[in-house]
Amino acid sequence: MMSIPYMAGFSHPRWQKIIDIMLEKTPDDPKIHRLRIIALLESDFNQTNRMLIARPITWLLEDNDMIPEMQYGSRSGKLCQSAFFNKQLVFDITRYMKDTISVIENDAIG
Repeated sequence: MMSIPYMAGFSHPRWQKIIDIMLEKTPDDPKIHRLRIIALLESDFNQTNRMLIARPITWLLEDNDMIPEMQYGSRSGKLCQSAFFNKQLVFDITRYMKDTISVIENDAIG
């Protein structure tokens, strides 16, 4: 039933509404640049997108080795702790070798 809108080319009116919630990053600091915006979608719409779009694309990317090794999120055989552990090991080895290192970290805002 959830795939019918995709096959027939229409969207349910419930799926056309999004609720934006703004949460404070730090308590009692409601500055506009310190707010996190979260978009809430209908549960069935979100689940349908995941089943019909996100999973097949992810499997295709995994099968063709198109996802970089540094990507740890939602991948089989990769743990979120491994990303932190690998980063810590790089810093420790660099410190031990008394070498110079340059690190760049990009986040969604950066």
